Amino acid sequence: MNLTRLALFVLSCRQNGVPYQVSRDSQGCTLAFRGSSSLYDFVADLKSTQVQCNKDGLVSAFTEAHDRLRTQYRASLHSMKCLANETVITGHSIGGAIGSIAGIEMKLPVVAFASPKVACSRHVICPALIRGNCEGDPIPSLPRPRNGKIPRHLSSLVFVPPLKTPFHQRLRMPDPWKYSDVFSAINKHYLEYYINHIKQMET
Repeated sequence: MNLTRLALFVLSCRQNGVPYQVSRDSQGCTLAFRGSSSLYDFVADLKSTQVQCNKDGLVSAFTEAHDRLRTQYRASLHSMKCLANETVITGHSIGGAIGSIAGIEMKLPVVAFASPKVACSRHVICPALIRGNCEGDPIPSLPRPRNGKIPRHLSSLVFVPPLKTPFHQRLRMPDPWKYSDVFSAINKHYLEYYINHIKQMET
Protein backbone atom coordinates (compact mmCIF):
# COMPACT_ATOMS: atom_id res chain seq x y z
CA MET A 1 0.00 0.00 0.00
CA ASN A 2 1.50 3.33 -1.11
CA LEU A 3 0.73 5.87 1.61
CA THR A 4 2.05 8.80 -0.43
CA ARG A 5 -0.35 7.97 -3.27
CA LEU A 6 -3.29 7.83 -0.87
CA ALA A 7 -2.34 11.12 0.83
CA LEU A 8 -1.96 12.90 -2.51
CA PHE A 9 -5.40 11.68 -3.58
CA VAL A 10 -6.88 13.10 -0.37
CA LEU A 11 -5.09 16.37 -1.06
CA SER A 12 -6.64 16.52 -4.53
CA CYS A 13 -10.09 16.56 -2.89
CA ARG A 14 -9.23 19.93 -1.40
CA GLN A 15 -7.68 21.17 -4.62
CA ASN A 16 -10.82 20.14 -6.52
CA GLY A 17 -13.10 21.72 -3.92
CA VAL A 18 -15.05 18.51 -3.21
CA PRO A 19 -15.77 16.80 0.14
CA TYR A 20 -14.96 13.35 -1.25
CA GLN A 21 -13.98 11.65 -4.48
CA VAL A 22 -13.57 8.15 -5.90
CA SER A 23 -10.89 6.93 -8.28
CA ARG A 24 -10.33 3.62 -10.01
CA ASP A 25 -7.05 2.28 -11.41
CA SER A 26 -5.25 -1.02 -11.87
CA GLN A 27 -4.93 -1.39 -8.09
CA GLY A 28 -8.67 -1.00 -7.46
CA CYS A 29 -10.83 1.80 -6.08
CA THR A 30 -9.99 4.53 -3.58
CA LEU A 31 -12.58 6.60 -1.71
CA ALA A 32 -11.06 9.75 -0.18
CA PHE A 33 -12.57 12.31 2.21
CA ARG A 34 -11.21 15.84 2.46
CA GLY A 35 -10.02 17.23 5.77
CA SER A 36 -9.19 20.68 7.08
CA SER A 37 -8.29 23.16 4.35
CA SER A 38 -8.15 26.49 6.18
CA LEU A 39 -7.78 28.13 9.58
CA TYR A 40 -11.59 28.26 9.76
CA ASP A 41 -11.79 24.50 9.27
CA PHE A 42 -9.07 23.96 11.88
CA VAL A 43 -11.05 25.97 14.43
CA ALA A 44 -14.14 23.94 13.53
CA ASP A 45 -12.11 20.80 14.29
CA LEU A 46 -11.43 22.11 17.77
CA LYS A 47 -15.17 22.41 18.43
CA SER A 48 -15.31 18.62 18.40
CA THR A 49 -14.08 18.85 22.00
CA GLN A 50 -17.78 18.96 22.95
CA VAL A 51 -18.23 15.19 23.14
CA GLN A 52 -21.65 13.73 22.44
CA CYS A 53 -22.00 10.04 21.67
CA ASN A 54 -24.68 8.20 19.70
CA LYS A 55 -26.26 4.83 20.43
CA ASP A 56 -23.60 3.06 18.36
CA GLY A 57 -20.79 4.33 20.58
CA LEU A 58 -19.44 6.86 18.06
CA VAL A 59 -18.87 10.62 18.38
CA SER A 60 -22.07 12.20 17.07
CA ALA A 61 -20.43 15.14 15.27
CA PHE A 62 -18.48 12.76 13.02
CA THR A 63 -21.35 10.36 12.36
CA GLU A 64 -23.58 13.29 11.38
CA ALA A 65 -20.92 14.55 8.96
CA HIS A 66 -20.62 11.03 7.52
CA ASP A 67 -24.37 10.54 7.18
CA ARG A 68 -24.68 13.71 5.08
CA LEU A 69 -22.36 12.16 2.49
CA ARG A 70 -23.39 8.50 2.68
CA THR A 71 -25.89 8.45 -0.21
CA GLN A 72 -23.58 10.35 -2.57
CA TYR A 73 -20.36 8.42 -1.97
CA ARG A 74 -22.10 5.05 -2.10
CA ALA A 75 -23.67 6.02 -5.43
CA SER A 76 -20.21 6.99 -6.72
CA LEU A 77 -18.75 3.64 -5.65
CA HIS A 78 -21.63 1.82 -7.32
CA SER A 79 -21.34 3.79 -10.57
CA MET A 80 -17.64 2.95 -10.79
CA LYS A 81 -18.36 -0.73 -10.05
CA CYS A 82 -16.06 -0.77 -7.03
CA LEU A 83 -16.00 -4.15 -5.30
CA ALA A 84 -15.44 -4.54 -1.57
CA ASN A 85 -12.30 -6.65 -2.00
CA GLU A 86 -10.60 -3.98 -4.13
CA THR A 87 -11.60 -0.76 -2.34
CA VAL A 88 -9.71 1.25 0.27
CA ILE A 89 -10.92 4.34 2.13
CA THR A 90 -8.70 7.23 3.16
CA GLY A 91 -9.05 10.71 4.62
CA HIS A 92 -7.37 13.51 6.54
CA SER A 93 -8.47 15.15 9.79
CA ILE A 94 -12.28 15.14 9.97
CA GLY A 95 -12.12 13.32 6.64
CA GLY A 96 -10.19 10.57 8.42
CA ALA A 97 -12.96 10.33 11.01
CA ILE A 98 -15.64 10.20 8.31
CA GLY A 99 -13.64 7.58 6.41
CA SER A 100 -13.28 5.48 9.56
CA ILE A 101 -17.05 5.45 10.05
CA ALA A 102 -17.56 4.54 6.39
CA GLY A 103 -15.07 1.70 6.87
CA ILE A 104 -17.05 0.39 9.84
CA GLU A 105 -20.32 0.45 7.90
CA MET A 106 -18.96 -1.16 4.74
CA LYS A 107 -16.26 -3.33 6.38
CA LEU A 108 -13.53 -1.82 4.20
CA PRO A 109 -9.87 -1.05 5.01
CA VAL A 110 -9.11 2.54 6.04
CA VAL A 111 -5.96 4.69 6.10
CA ALA A 112 -6.63 7.81 8.18
CA PHE A 113 -4.19 10.72 8.40
CA ALA A 114 -4.41 12.94 11.53
CA SER A 115 -7.85 11.66 12.44
CA PRO A 116 -9.46 12.72 15.72
CA LYS A 117 -10.87 10.08 18.06
CA VAL A 118 -14.07 8.58 16.70
CA ALA A 119 -15.32 6.08 19.28
CA CYS A 120 -16.90 6.56 22.70
CA SER A 121 -16.75 2.85 23.50
CA ARG A 122 -13.87 0.39 23.51
CA HIS A 123 -16.23 -2.15 21.92
CA VAL A 124 -16.36 -0.19 18.65
CA ILE A 125 -13.54 -1.27 16.37
CA CYS A 126 -12.44 -0.88 12.78
CA PRO A 127 -10.10 -3.88 12.41
CA ALA A 128 -8.62 -2.80 9.06
CA LEU A 129 -7.76 0.75 10.14
CA ILE A 130 -4.28 2.27 9.88
CA ARG A 131 -3.84 5.67 11.55
CA GLY A 132 -1.06 8.15 10.83
CA ASN A 133 -0.06 10.81 13.36
CA CYS A 134 2.74 13.36 13.02
CA GLU A 135 4.65 14.73 15.99
CA GLY A 136 3.20 18.06 17.15
CA ASP A 137 -0.25 17.65 15.54
CA PRO A 138 -2.87 18.14 18.28
CA ILE A 139 -5.96 16.95 16.39
CA PRO A 140 -5.42 13.19 16.99
CA SER A 141 -5.69 13.93 20.73
CA LEU A 142 -9.24 15.24 20.31
CA PRO A 143 -11.94 15.09 21.50
CA ARG A 144 -10.81 15.31 25.08
CA PRO A 145 -12.60 13.44 27.92
CA ARG A 146 -15.69 15.26 29.12
CA ASN A 147 -18.39 14.41 31.67
CA GLY A 148 -17.06 10.89 32.10
CA LYS A 149 -16.96 10.22 28.36
CA ILE A 150 -13.53 9.09 27.16
CA PRO A 151 -13.19 9.21 23.35
CA ARG A 152 -10.97 6.56 21.80
CA HIS A 153 -9.30 5.78 18.52
CA LEU A 154 -10.73 2.84 16.61
CA SER A 155 -7.38 1.12 16.24
CA SER A 156 -4.06 1.02 18.02
CA LEU A 157 -2.22 0.37 14.76
CA VAL A 158 -0.34 3.58 14.03
CA PHE A 159 2.44 4.62 11.71
CA VAL A 160 4.36 7.73 12.72
CA PRO A 161 6.76 9.37 10.28
CA PRO A 162 10.35 9.42 11.63
CA LEU A 163 10.87 11.78 14.54
CA LYS A 164 13.72 14.18 13.79
CA THR A 165 13.71 15.90 17.18
CA PRO A 166 15.86 14.29 19.93
CA PHE A 167 13.87 13.16 22.97
CA HIS A 168 15.43 15.67 25.38
CA GLN A 169 14.44 18.52 23.02
CA ARG A 170 10.88 17.19 22.56
CA LEU A 171 10.39 17.58 26.31
CA ARG A 172 10.72 21.34 25.78
CA MET A 173 8.65 21.56 22.60
CA PRO A 174 5.85 24.18 22.42
CA ASP A 175 2.45 23.28 23.80
CA PRO A 176 0.08 23.24 20.75
CA TRP A 177 -2.84 24.32 22.95
CA LYS A 178 -1.22 27.57 24.05
CA TYR A 179 -2.34 30.56 21.98
CA SER A 180 1.24 31.52 21.15
CA ASP A 181 1.92 28.07 19.68
CA VAL A 182 -1.34 27.47 17.82
CA PHE A 183 -0.04 28.48 14.39
CA SER A 184 2.85 26.02 14.70
CA ALA A 185 0.28 23.33 15.52
CA ILE A 186 -1.84 24.31 12.51
CA ASN A 187 1.15 23.88 10.20
CA LYS A 188 1.78 20.40 11.58
CA HIS A 189 -1.83 19.41 10.95
CA TYR A 190 -1.84 20.25 7.24
CA LEU A 191 -1.77 17.26 4.93
CA GLU A 192 1.21 18.68 3.03
CA TYR A 193 3.24 18.34 6.24
CA TYR A 194 2.26 14.68 6.46
CA ILE A 195 3.05 14.05 2.80
CA ASN A 196 6.58 15.42 3.18
CA HIS A 197 7.27 13.10 6.10
CA ILE A 198 5.61 10.08 4.50
CA LYS A 199 7.77 10.49 1.40
CA GLN A 200 10.84 10.38 3.62
CA MET A 201 9.49 7.29 5.36
CA GLU A 202 8.78 5.43 2.12
CA THR A 203 12.16 6.17 0.47
